[in-house]
Amino acid sequence: MEIYLGMSQADADDSDWRGTDEGGKLMERDTMHWESLNKGDTNSSGFSAILGGYRDYDCTFNSFSIYYF
Repeated sequence: MEIYLGMSQADADDSDWRGTDEGGKLMERDTMHWESLNKGDTNSSGFSAILGGYRDYDCTFNSFSIYYF
């Protein structure tokens, strides 16, 4: 998927932090599900990924529109 989105084979073979804007090509580009937009988010792939938030110590899910990893 990373190569399809424009990553080089050398970067895809790396085991450390890699890539440039591949994640932004997957992210929904509006504020319906995001608290704010990142300037690199284009959704050029049409995938429209949204945030997952985080699970707290008491097993509740929070901040669906703020946190992504």
